[in-house]
Amino acid sequence: MLGSRLGAPVVHSIVTVTLPETEAGEEQRRVTLDIWYRQSPSVQGLIIEAGIPIVFQLPGWVTPRNVNERLALLLANRGLLVIAADDIAWHEPYADPADEAARVARLEIGDKTSYEHTLKSGARRVQIGARILARILDVLKSNPRLLELPNSITPDVHKIGIMGFSFGGATAVGAASSDQRITAVVNLDGWLFGEAAERPVPVPYLVFSSSQSIPTPAELSSSRFEERAAAGLNLKEQSHQANQVRLRPDALRFRIEGSDHADFTDSIDDWTRLRKYLRHWPKLPRAATVKAILDDHIVAFFAAHLLNVKPAVPDGSPARYPFLRRLGAEPLE
Repeated sequence: MLGSRLGAPVVHSIVTVTLPETEAGEEQRRVTLDIWYRQSPSVQGLIIEAGIPIVFQLPGWVTPRNVNERLALLLANRGLLVIAADDIAWHEPYADPADEAARVARLEIGDKTSYEHTLKSGARRVQIGARILARILDVLKSNPRLLELPNSITPDVHKIGIMGFSFGGATAVGAASSDQRITAVVNLDGWLFGEAAERPVPVPYLVFSSSQSIPTPAELSSSRFEERAAAGLNLKEQSHQANQVRLRPDALRFRIEGSDHADFTDSIDDWTRLRKYLRHWPKLPRAATVKAILDDHIVAFFAAHLLNVKPAVPDGSPARYPFLRRLGAEPLE
């Protein structure tokens, strides 16, 4: 039981669910999920009777589902049902040739051809991921026992949060744009793809960026295609975030100064990655601070929008958090 690490009464299970064939002709599909929940769901000591809100965790491109287990535990301990799903690269092959091509595609932007292929594949992958998420929600509504949940756990399929790391952030935004059951979205340093990159997010949105996601003039005009392409995608993402702040007063946009992409996962809890940090000892305290920032803000955000426990940001944020900067409606701040 993972909950024992923090002394929390949280159950952790791994289940494989068969999603039935859909009326639209999508084939039957098996997906494996990590699930966390409190044995006695409650919010600040009050037993939840109307159903337990759900938070989905979505990983990056070709990334397995277990990139943020510690945060899943914290959210479950707060009274949420947390479900982590794999990136579609880990799924069985798809019958549709376009879907299968997107499933096996790699995120590569080294030249114009690979860059254009990545944009096309990314847009398709967002659509596939959003469809899979919708099918899991349908199962949760029609037969939650297929996820081996006890009778005491009743999912509330009308209060759904999604937290996506990297490409998972794109899938989270895409799902929110296509499924009205989605209530709130967290994007951890992810580029957006397809229509999701062009539209405002229709629900409360919390987005964190690393320092790596801020393009410099030198990168935007670089002679190296890959560097120039990455900078362009970063600029587009920052512009989308700024526009979201303009359009919705409940949008929260932060940058963690000095952070890198891997800091938005459980990298500091993984011994293989921790050894890399130890070679650069000054980075270790900063990485631990990044985790504390993410833990506090994401838990507060979902508690506010799924459990109606205010405020949506921790007291004193961002002033009391080293390295944290709240951003406004200008793309490059």
